[in-house]
Amino acid sequence: MVCPSALQYYTGGVFSMDEGICMADKIGYHSPVIVGYSSDYWIVKNSWGTYWGENGYLRLKRGINACDMTSEAIALQ
Repeated sequence: MVCPSALQYYTGGVFSMDEGICMADKIGYHSPVIVGYSSDYWIVKNSWGTYWGENGYLRLKRGINACDMTSEAIALQ
């Protein structure tokens, strides 16, 4: 996943960012883990600690390739 600088300041809600903006605003690559989903968003566990986001989790809008989340996904078995 491309990590945009805006993600550092995420505090809650469903995060959505246009692919072009995300790529232009990237600060590096990051490997969060998708742990669940709803019809509207992915539930993503981040490694930045429970002080970040929603107790260490992010809700990322589904249906778009936000920050390469869907095109760079790796399935764990």
